[in-house]
Amino acid sequence: MAATEATQLLDRFARGPSLAIRSEAVTRLLDEKLAVRHSKDPRFIEGVSFLERVGSDASGGIDRLTAIAELVRISQVVKTLQTELRQRLKAAFANQLPSAQELQNSDGRFYVARACTLVSPGASWLATYTATAAADEEASAAKIRGEFLAALLLNVTTLAEFFRYLSAALSRIDPAKEKPGDSVGRRVTNILSGVRPLIVSSTLPPGEGVGVALTGVLKEPFSAFAAPESESVRLALTKEVILVVFDLVRTRFSVSSDADTYSSVQYTKRFFKGSSSWPESLRDPLRSLQAVIAEAILLLGKQDVLDATLMQMLELVCGYPERARAVAKSLADDHPALPERVKAWLRTGRIGTAQAADPDLIESGLQGADPILANILVEVDRVARDRPGVASDALSALGLYEPRLQEVLRSYLSRGDDLVREIENLASKRRLRLYGTVGERMEFSSKYFEFVGPTPKQEIVVVRPAVVRVSRDGSIGEAVKKGLAE
Repeated sequence: MAATEATQLLDRFARGPSLAIRSEAVTRLLDEKLAVRHSKDPRFIEGVSFLERVGSDASGGIDRLTAIAELVRISQVVKTLQTELRQRLKAAFANQLPSAQELQNSDGRFYVARACTLVSPGASWLATYTATAAADEEASAAKIRGEFLAALLLNVTTLAEFFRYLSAALSRIDPAKEKPGDSVGRRVTNILSGVRPLIVSSTLPPGEGVGVALTGVLKEPFSAFAAPESESVRLALTKEVILVVFDLVRTRFSVSSDADTYSSVQYTKRFFKGSSSWPESLRDPLRSLQAVIAEAILLLGKQDVLDATLMQMLELVCGYPERARAVAKSLADDHPALPERVKAWLRTGRIGTAQAADPDLIESGLQGADPILANILVEVDRVARDRPGVASDALSALGLYEPRLQEVLRSYLSRGDDLVREIENLASKRRLRLYGTVGERMEFSSKYFEFVGPTPKQEIVVVRPAVVRVSRDGSIGEAVKKGLAE
């Protein structure tokens, strides 16, 4: 470009009769890569100052948005302006901006959204403004919507507050006249799709009632309209809801044990009336959520806490009560160290009071003798392990030196074997059995073993087996005598 033409562009940028003419001039300077070279020119500086004045003029209307967008666009190229941009935009955000939708140019709306992010956290009106702009953005403008959502996130203190602003904004949307349910569904789906990466990258705390607040993002817009008419819209929206909840609980696990966290998933179930199960295309995301809920139930169970509402949420995501019961039973079977009443609840689904001791044990008066019988079982186990070697060596020696005593020893060993069988039979009637064998490697459980050493390990070696009481269904119950492990 000739020097005279560059001079003309700088003159128009500095003193053009309208904002449109000045914008056209600076666009040419940027396209021709002349803006950086002339950024120190007084005319370029005057043009930037003009944009600042227009951007901060409360009566400027759409020209305010255009000027703010131009300032951000110029700073993307002229790096020296980037460090000053927040300060330069400060006056422009002293008063609420016109609706971003008044700016028809999509690039301009993106730069306005970026300006909102740059000045955040900002004025009290900015959270409502960015939420509304995100809710009103057209379907194909994911980048613009994401920038407004990012700005909103910088103007709140919790995710619950974030969702409440979005709920309020979505309650005011004006859907298409034809199939308004689909129109609302697509709008909410687009919002949630933009929210997911922000939840993962943000360090904001969940806040009080985050699950209920998220459900509001669905309830508010659909309160005035029917559910989405098209199955494809219902499926896409429900999938986004499930994925948002999963991202929420995997990044902020503290809310995983709150049943309200999953209320938005429960809300979407109404989109599939007439079917007790979920559509096949939702099975994979629901399985991820199922694993999280099962883990939350397990953690509460380890604290001896039974949460029936959380179990209902497990039934919800499993789709079938039978599937949920199978998952719950596997928790009890795979974690024998859980309290007995928790395991009983996981297996039966019934919450009852602590069971009294068996009447036959009380009547016999022998329940207090169980620890003694447990000690005998441990000694019997030790004798049984030593017997083969001792018997073989003793019988061989007697065969050489005292053959007549061999039969006496065999008779003595046989009576010992009979005694061991009687002890084991008595222990079986009392539902006592050994847990673990000497030398066996297994996962450490403080419920059944005491660790010999300074620090317990995840995997231990059994030094002395434990004695446990077996439940009537055959599962391992409480420890009558703890074993030793190293």
